[in-house]
Amino acid sequence: MAALCRIPIALSHNVMLLDRSGDYATVYLGPDRAPAVTRDRATTNHQETVVWPELAKWSRTVERLRVAQEALSDPAMTLQDLTARFLYPPIYSCGTTSPTVYTAIYRPVQGCVDYIWPGKTVRQGFQRFEAMEYTHDYGGLT
Repeated sequence: MAALCRIPIALSHNVMLLDRSGDYATVYLGPDRAPAVTRDRATTNHQETVVWPELAKWSRTVERLRVAQEALSDPAMTLQDLTARFLYPPIYSCGTTSPTVYTAIYRPVQGCVDYIWPGKTVRQGFQRFEAMEYTHDYGGLT
């Protein structure tokens, strides 16, 4: 977190950090603001508050954040159910203006990450990352 807060940046970024112990943080960075380190468990296309309402409406950022937060706070939610939730609207998007590129499930204890799309999962290791290509067929973008 300290390194992220020292690095000058040109664009706003939301960076989520997770370690093997399960400790986490979300850091909101921007060229026009001091870094904010939070305990937010989800983030979308805005930081603490919406500053550009037109973009928020276009990207459905508030709605997607609400759905993610609700899923994370559900005590009955399993990782399998949570993963499935991220592959459906409003979190997953086939919109021409803002399609979902991929969803990632980071597994720090196992030392790997799963990149997922509907119908496709690719697992990569932290210590052994294998270069590959995958072209996702969005079908008819809406």
